[in-house]
Amino acid sequence: DDVNAFSLPGGIIYVYEGLVKFAESRDELAGVLAHEISHAAFRHVATLERERSRLDILNIPLIIAAVLSRDPNAARAMAGANLATQGLMSGWSVQAETAADFGALQYMRQSQFNPVAVLTFMERLAFREQLKPQVQWGIYQTHPPSVQRAAFILRWLNEQGIPVRRSEVTTSLSAKNLPVENHFELWFGNVRIHTFRGEGARDRGARALLRLNEFMDSVPQTFQFRPSGPEMLGNGRTLFVIEPQDAGDPEQTVATMSAASSGALRRVIYDLRFRLWAVPPTLSPVEDRSGLR
Repeated sequence: DDVNAFSLPGGIIYVYEGLVKFAESRDELAGVLAHEISHAAFRHVATLERERSRLDILNIPLIIAAVLSRDPNAARAMAGANLATQGLMSGWSVQAETAADFGALQYMRQSQFNPVAVLTFMERLAFREQLKPQVQWGIYQTHPPSVQRAAFILRWLNEQGIPVRRSEVTTSLSAKNLPVENHFELWFGNVRIHTFRGEGARDRGARALLRLNEFMDSVPQTFQFRPSGPEMLGNGRTLFVIEPQDAGDPEQTVATMSAASSGALRRVIYDLRFRLWAVPPTLSPVEDRSGLR
Protein backbone atom coordinates (compact mmCIF):
# COMPACT_ATOMS: atom_id res chain seq x y z
CA ASP A 1 0.00 0.00 0.00
CA ASP A 2 3.01 2.33 0.21
CA VAL A 3 3.26 5.18 -2.29
CA ASN A 4 6.72 4.20 -3.44
CA ALA A 5 8.85 3.06 -6.37
CA PHE A 6 12.53 2.25 -6.82
CA SER A 7 14.99 1.31 -9.55
CA LEU A 8 17.90 -1.11 -9.59
CA PRO A 9 21.13 -0.91 -11.59
CA GLY A 10 20.40 -1.86 -15.18
CA GLY A 11 17.06 -0.07 -15.25
CA ILE A 12 14.78 -2.56 -13.49
CA ILE A 13 11.98 -0.50 -11.91
CA TYR A 14 9.57 -1.63 -9.21
CA VAL A 15 6.34 0.27 -8.58
CA TYR A 16 4.21 -0.30 -5.48
CA GLU A 17 0.50 -0.92 -5.97
CA GLY A 18 -0.23 1.94 -3.58
CA LEU A 19 1.55 4.36 -5.91
CA VAL A 20 -0.48 3.21 -8.91
CA LYS A 21 -3.68 3.85 -6.93
CA PHE A 22 -2.39 7.23 -5.73
CA ALA A 23 -1.59 8.47 -9.26
CA GLU A 24 -4.54 10.31 -10.79
CA SER A 25 -3.48 10.12 -14.44
CA ARG A 26 -1.20 8.34 -16.86
CA ASP A 27 0.91 11.51 -16.83
CA GLU A 28 1.50 11.29 -13.07
CA LEU A 29 2.51 7.63 -13.32
CA ALA A 30 4.80 8.49 -16.24
CA GLY A 31 6.41 11.21 -14.10
CA VAL A 32 7.26 8.67 -11.40
CA LEU A 33 8.71 6.26 -13.97
CA ALA A 34 10.74 9.10 -15.49
CA HIS A 35 12.15 9.83 -12.02
CA GLU A 36 13.21 6.21 -11.57
CA ILE A 37 14.59 6.03 -15.12
CA SER A 38 16.72 9.06 -14.24
CA HIS A 39 18.14 7.25 -11.20
CA ALA A 40 19.17 4.36 -13.43
CA ALA A 41 20.49 6.58 -16.24
CA PHE A 42 22.57 8.64 -13.80
CA ARG A 43 23.86 5.41 -12.17
CA HIS A 44 22.91 6.67 -8.73
CA VAL A 45 22.80 3.27 -7.01
CA ALA A 46 26.18 2.24 -8.40
CA THR A 47 27.72 5.57 -7.46
CA LEU A 48 26.26 5.39 -3.96
CA GLU A 49 27.71 1.92 -3.40
CA ARG A 50 31.10 3.00 -4.71
CA GLU A 51 31.21 6.01 -2.40
CA ARG A 52 30.10 3.89 0.56
CA SER A 53 32.87 1.37 -0.17
CA ARG A 54 35.48 4.14 -0.18
CA LEU A 55 34.29 5.41 3.18
CA ASP A 56 34.22 1.88 4.59
CA ILE A 57 37.86 1.44 3.60
CA LEU A 58 38.76 4.64 5.45
CA ASN A 59 37.04 3.28 8.55
CA ILE A 60 39.02 0.02 8.61
CA PRO A 61 41.93 1.45 10.72
CA LEU A 62 39.43 2.66 13.33
CA ILE A 63 37.80 -0.77 13.47
CA ILE A 64 41.17 -2.50 13.91
CA ALA A 65 42.21 -0.01 16.61
CA ALA A 66 38.94 -0.50 18.50
CA VAL A 67 39.25 -4.31 18.39
CA LEU A 68 42.94 -4.52 19.35
CA SER A 69 43.13 -1.80 21.97
CA ARG A 70 39.68 -2.20 23.49
CA ASP A 71 40.03 1.48 24.27
CA PRO A 72 36.60 3.12 24.85
CA ASN A 73 37.84 6.21 23.00
CA ALA A 74 38.63 4.09 19.94
CA ALA A 75 35.15 2.58 20.07
CA ARG A 76 33.61 6.03 20.30
CA ALA A 77 35.75 7.19 17.38
CA MET A 78 34.51 4.26 15.32
CA ALA A 79 30.89 5.06 16.20
CA GLY A 80 31.47 8.68 15.23
CA ALA A 81 32.96 7.61 11.91
CA ASN A 82 29.92 5.44 11.22
CA LEU A 83 27.62 8.38 11.91
CA ALA A 84 29.72 10.60 9.66
CA THR A 85 29.47 8.01 6.90
CA GLN A 86 25.69 7.85 7.33
CA GLY A 87 25.45 11.63 7.15
CA LEU A 88 27.57 11.83 3.99
CA MET A 89 25.61 9.06 2.29
CA SER A 90 22.26 10.59 3.22
CA GLY A 91 23.38 13.98 1.96
CA TRP A 92 24.45 12.43 -1.32
CA SER A 93 21.13 10.59 -1.58
CA VAL A 94 19.22 13.85 -1.09
CA GLN A 95 21.16 15.40 -3.98
CA ALA A 96 20.49 12.32 -6.11
CA GLU A 97 16.73 12.70 -5.56
CA THR A 98 16.85 16.32 -6.71
CA ALA A 99 18.86 15.29 -9.78
CA ALA A 100 16.33 12.56 -10.57
CA ASP A 101 13.47 15.07 -10.28
CA PHE A 102 15.28 17.30 -12.77
CA GLY A 103 15.89 14.34 -15.06
CA ALA A 104 12.22 13.38 -14.87
CA LEU A 105 11.18 16.84 -16.02
CA GLN A 106 13.56 16.58 -18.98
CA TYR A 107 12.20 13.18 -19.99
CA MET A 108 8.60 14.33 -19.61
CA ARG A 109 9.13 17.41 -21.73
CA GLN A 110 10.55 15.27 -24.54
CA SER A 111 7.67 12.80 -24.33
CA GLN A 112 3.94 12.83 -25.01
CA PHE A 113 3.27 13.36 -21.30
CA ASN A 114 2.64 16.60 -19.44
CA PRO A 115 5.53 17.61 -17.09
CA VAL A 116 3.03 19.42 -14.82
CA ALA A 117 2.11 15.93 -13.60
CA VAL A 118 5.48 15.73 -11.80
CA LEU A 119 4.40 18.79 -9.81
CA THR A 120 0.85 17.66 -9.01
CA PHE A 121 2.01 14.24 -7.82
CA MET A 122 4.57 15.85 -5.51
CA GLU A 123 2.12 18.49 -4.25
CA ARG A 124 -0.43 15.86 -3.29
CA LEU A 125 2.30 13.79 -1.66
CA ALA A 126 3.42 16.86 0.32
CA PHE A 127 -0.16 17.53 1.43
CA ARG A 128 -0.52 13.95 2.62
CA GLU A 129 2.76 14.16 4.53
CA GLN A 130 1.67 17.36 6.28
CA LEU A 131 -1.29 15.50 7.76
CA LYS A 132 1.00 12.92 9.36
CA PRO A 133 3.20 13.32 12.48
CA GLN A 134 6.36 15.18 11.54
CA VAL A 135 9.63 13.33 12.11
CA GLN A 136 13.03 15.02 11.91
CA TRP A 137 15.26 12.30 10.48
CA GLY A 138 18.49 14.28 10.71
CA ILE A 139 21.41 12.39 9.19
CA TYR A 140 19.06 9.54 8.27
CA GLN A 141 17.01 11.69 5.88
CA THR A 142 17.54 10.32 2.38
CA HIS A 143 14.97 12.42 0.48
CA PRO A 144 14.34 16.16 0.46
CA PRO A 145 10.96 17.10 1.97
CA SER A 146 8.24 16.84 -0.66
CA VAL A 147 7.44 20.53 -0.16
CA GLN A 148 10.98 21.48 -1.19
CA ARG A 149 10.86 19.12 -4.14
CA ALA A 150 7.57 20.63 -5.30
CA ALA A 151 9.06 24.13 -4.99
CA PHE A 152 11.99 23.10 -7.19
CA ILE A 153 9.66 21.55 -9.79
CA LEU A 154 7.34 24.58 -9.83
CA ARG A 155 10.28 26.95 -10.25
CA TRP A 156 11.56 24.92 -13.22
CA LEU A 157 8.13 24.91 -14.88
CA ASN A 158 7.87 28.67 -14.50
CA GLU A 159 11.39 29.20 -15.84
CA GLN A 160 10.56 27.07 -18.89
CA GLY A 161 7.32 28.96 -19.49
CA ILE A 162 5.19 25.82 -19.10
CA PRO A 163 1.63 26.73 -18.01
CA VAL A 164 0.71 25.07 -14.71
CA ARG A 165 -2.69 23.60 -15.55
CA ARG A 166 -3.35 21.05 -12.85
CA SER A 167 -6.77 20.21 -14.28
CA GLU A 168 -5.11 18.49 -17.26
CA VAL A 169 -3.32 15.84 -15.18
CA THR A 170 -5.44 15.29 -12.05
CA THR A 171 -8.95 14.31 -11.06
CA SER A 172 -9.07 15.81 -7.55
CA LEU A 173 -7.97 19.24 -8.84
CA SER A 174 -10.15 19.41 -11.92
CA ALA A 175 -13.76 19.86 -12.95
CA LYS A 176 -15.90 17.21 -14.60
CA ASN A 177 -19.39 16.87 -16.07
CA LEU A 178 -21.36 13.79 -15.04
CA PRO A 179 -24.41 12.87 -17.15
CA VAL A 180 -27.25 11.76 -14.89
CA GLU A 181 -30.43 10.75 -16.74
CA ASN A 182 -31.39 13.85 -18.75
CA HIS A 183 -29.22 16.39 -16.93
CA PHE A 184 -25.55 17.15 -16.35
CA GLU A 185 -23.86 17.67 -13.01
CA LEU A 186 -20.82 19.95 -12.79
CA TRP A 187 -18.31 18.81 -10.16
CA PHE A 188 -14.93 20.01 -9.00
CA GLY A 189 -13.05 17.22 -7.28
CA ASN A 190 -15.63 15.61 -5.01
CA VAL A 191 -17.87 18.69 -4.68
CA ARG A 192 -20.97 19.16 -6.83
CA ILE A 193 -21.14 22.73 -8.11
CA HIS A 194 -24.36 22.86 -10.15
CA THR A 195 -26.78 20.76 -12.20
CA PHE A 196 -27.70 21.82 -15.74
CA ARG A 197 -31.14 20.76 -16.95
CA GLY A 198 -33.42 21.39 -19.87
CA GLU A 199 -32.67 22.51 -23.39
CA GLY A 200 -28.97 23.04 -24.10
CA ALA A 201 -27.88 21.49 -20.80
CA ARG A 202 -25.03 19.54 -22.40
CA ASP A 203 -23.53 22.59 -24.14
CA ARG A 204 -23.94 24.80 -21.07
CA GLY A 205 -22.23 22.19 -18.93
CA ALA A 206 -19.37 21.85 -21.42
CA ARG A 207 -18.77 25.61 -21.46
CA ALA A 208 -18.90 25.76 -17.65
CA LEU A 209 -16.40 22.90 -17.44
CA LEU A 210 -13.82 24.73 -19.55
CA ARG A 211 -14.29 28.05 -17.77
CA LEU A 212 -14.20 26.52 -14.28
CA ASN A 213 -10.99 24.58 -14.99
CA GLU A 214 -9.37 27.70 -16.38
CA PHE A 215 -10.38 29.68 -13.32
CA MET A 216 -9.28 27.05 -10.79
CA ASP A 217 -5.97 26.45 -12.58
CA SER A 218 -5.06 30.02 -11.63
CA VAL A 219 -5.43 29.01 -7.94
CA PRO A 220 -7.75 31.94 -7.21
CA GLN A 221 -8.45 33.57 -3.90
CA THR A 222 -12.01 33.70 -2.64
CA PHE A 223 -12.42 37.40 -3.45
CA GLN A 224 -11.76 36.60 -7.12
CA PHE A 225 -15.06 34.72 -7.22
CA ARG A 226 -18.30 36.69 -7.07
CA PRO A 227 -21.92 35.69 -7.69
CA SER A 228 -24.06 38.27 -9.43
CA GLY A 229 -27.63 37.07 -9.23
CA PRO A 230 -27.82 33.94 -11.39
CA GLU A 231 -24.35 34.57 -12.85
CA MET A 232 -21.23 32.99 -11.33
CA LEU A 233 -18.21 35.21 -12.01
CA GLY A 234 -14.53 34.30 -11.75
CA ASN A 235 -11.98 37.09 -12.22
CA GLY A 236 -14.84 39.18 -13.60
CA ARG A 237 -15.71 36.63 -16.30
CA THR A 238 -18.76 34.41 -16.50
CA LEU A 239 -18.22 30.83 -15.35
CA PHE A 240 -21.85 29.84 -15.90
CA VAL A 241 -25.37 31.20 -15.55
CA ILE A 242 -28.10 29.51 -13.53
CA GLU A 243 -31.43 29.28 -15.33
CA PRO A 244 -34.95 28.51 -14.00
CA GLN A 245 -35.00 25.27 -16.01
CA ASP A 246 -32.12 23.97 -13.87
CA ALA A 247 -34.48 23.49 -10.91
CA GLY A 248 -34.84 19.88 -9.90
CA ASP A 249 -38.13 20.43 -8.05
CA PRO A 250 -40.73 23.22 -7.74
CA GLU A 251 -39.27 24.44 -4.46
CA GLN A 252 -35.95 25.33 -6.05
CA THR A 253 -35.54 28.86 -7.32
CA VAL A 254 -32.75 30.64 -9.13
CA ALA A 255 -31.89 32.36 -5.85
CA THR A 256 -31.59 29.12 -3.86
CA MET A 257 -29.60 27.43 -6.63
CA SER A 258 -27.32 30.45 -6.85
CA ALA A 259 -26.69 30.37 -3.11
CA ALA A 260 -25.87 26.65 -3.23
CA SER A 261 -23.51 27.00 -6.20
CA SER A 262 -21.70 30.03 -4.78
CA GLY A 263 -21.23 28.22 -1.47
CA ALA A 264 -19.82 25.18 -3.27
CA LEU A 265 -17.45 27.31 -5.33
CA ARG A 266 -16.12 29.14 -2.27
CA ARG A 267 -15.57 25.77 -0.64
CA VAL A 268 -13.51 24.36 -3.51
CA ILE A 269 -11.47 27.56 -3.80
CA TYR A 270 -10.61 27.41 -0.10
CA ASP A 271 -9.87 23.67 -0.30
CA LEU A 272 -7.60 24.11 -3.33
CA ARG A 273 -5.54 26.81 -1.65
CA PHE A 274 -5.34 24.74 1.53
CA ARG A 275 -4.08 21.72 -0.39
CA LEU A 276 -1.34 23.57 -2.23
CA TRP A 277 1.65 24.45 -0.11
CA ALA A 278 2.47 27.43 -2.37
CA VAL A 279 0.35 29.51 -4.72
CA PRO A 280 1.64 29.75 -8.29
CA PRO A 281 1.39 33.05 -10.15
CA THR A 282 -1.97 33.75 -11.75
CA LEU A 283 -2.06 33.65 -15.54
CA SER A 284 -1.76 37.30 -16.49
CA PRO A 285 -3.64 38.33 -18.45
CA VAL A 286 -6.11 35.55 -17.66
CA GLU A 287 -5.83 33.16 -20.57
CA ASP A 288 -9.05 32.05 -22.25
CA ARG A 289 -8.51 28.47 -23.40
CA SER A 290 -12.18 27.85 -24.17
CA GLY A 291 -12.42 30.20 -27.14
CA LEU A 292 -15.80 31.30 -25.77
CA ARG A 293 -16.86 34.86 -25.18
